Amino acid sequence: STQSTWGHFLSVYFFFVPCSPDAMADRFLSCHHLDGECGVAKAAESNFCVHHCCPTCKGDKSSTEKVCKQCKGSPKFASGRLSPKGSGRSGHRLPAKPVRRSKSEEAQVDMLFEKGAINAEEHERRIHRIEEDCKKIFEAPPTPPKSIAAISGLCAKLVAAKEYELVYRCTYDFLARDWRKTLAVVNIEKTPFSAGNLRAAYRMTDLTKPDANNQYVAKSSKDKNESLQTYMVDCQMQDMCQYFAEQYNKYHPPKEVKFIEASLLERFTLPGSPVMACEPFIDGKYIKHTNNFGYVNADARSTPQAFSHFSHHYSGGKYMVVDIQGVGDVYTDPQMHSDDGHGFGKGNMGAEGMKKFFESHKCNSICKSLGLTDKIEAFQGTIARPRRKMNSFRYNRDPETKDLEFFGLQPAEFKHIEECFHQLDRTGSGEIELSDLPTLCRTLGQDIPTRQIVQVMHIIDTDGNGALSLTEFLTWWTGHAEDLFQN
Repeated sequence: STQSTWGHFLSVYFFFVPCSPDAMADRFLSCHHLDGECGVAKAAESNFCVHHCCPTCKGDKSSTEKVCKQCKGSPKFASGRLSPKGSGRSGHRLPAKPVRRSKSEEAQVDMLFEKGAINAEEHERRIHRIEEDCKKIFEAPPTPPKSIAAISGLCAKLVAAKEYELVYRCTYDFLARDWRKTLAVVNIEKTPFSAGNLRAAYRMTDLTKPDANNQYVAKSSKDKNESLQTYMVDCQMQDMCQYFAEQYNKYHPPKEVKFIEASLLERFTLPGSPVMACEPFIDGKYIKHTNNFGYVNADARSTPQAFSHFSHHYSGGKYMVVDIQGVGDVYTDPQMHSDDGHGFGKGNMGAEGMKKFFESHKCNSICKSLGLTDKIEAFQGTIARPRRKMNSFRYNRDPETKDLEFFGLQPAEFKHIEECFHQLDRTGSGEIELSDLPTLCRTLGQDIPTRQIVQVMHIIDTDGNGALSLTEFLTWWTGHAEDLFQN
């Protein structure tokens, strides 16, 4: 028995271990099928021959099966999506040209199916849609239309019906202090869809805008003698309010606010060249939150109230945005109060209107997060002080007590500003270059956006000598100059 056992061992040994190195190399180039009897050469990228290689995972399979047991039991094979190369998909013919599938989309659909979020039918539908989308890459492009007239759409229908006209659209740029005029092709309905006490509103389509953003509202005054200045003031005021909104949004409030762009239309093709106000159409529930004399809507939302308070605080008490109304926090038709009551149309109630706001205003959480003071202190403390000429002095002279009172500064505060100013006065002339203004402001904890520097410099340099004295800087810094928000 010992001899037979030893003989069996030698036979097994010589079967698995060929005598020569060449024979051993040939052995590892052949199929490694589990039965150990296949000597056929391996298939590409596999350890098995074409008969024993699974076309899906390149693993070992029976020669009588199309795929291995593991692949056959997978959800992909069950849904009919996973099939051997060249065999086609169940119920579908192979495309004439290769389809480049989106692997990331397919993987996401497979993951949903494996987790049970979608059933096999939905899985098949989504995979089929991905493949159909991919097939379009290989399809021939459609024949282009023979002319532009063959392209349909809303604009084409309006032009064909001759329901359009050329108008001049005028918009105001608050920072540039300039009007801009462009040509537009519009369709204005003949019947108003809404009317108030002063104006009627008409639907308008701007053919020069994309279809998704071409709906506007054109407003015409019921007073035939309404002056052009009234329309222009409204445009200027609304763009100025948008500037305040941009500054407010920089403090990252819970909800940002926006004022839609208002423009002026001159219908120069009609007799008398009538003028209309114009603004984008806002779809949604229109709510009036406040008016220009203390009224507050019953819901008393925090954002409209906080924004009005912010505008008063940010302008140093010179201005206040009121009459907040619109859809959500997209506003239109605001009113501006100025401390002296000048400008901004008939709705400007001046200091009295500001006082009415604070009488009904209750500081909310947004006011507190913005650092806005109590309503009474805010009104009394930031309302513009009477203007008077101050005594002239240079930075190397101590200002008089009444000058510090005028600036609202304590001696220590003035000393700090004086030292920062002196560090930038490289020539000892008592003046600094206007280009040093941003540096000085940053040193004092205020960062001026680049786009505002030019406007600020025009205001500060009162004598026009291209340099800045400490007197000029303090006059602007403490809010006693005709600053950015002048009308």
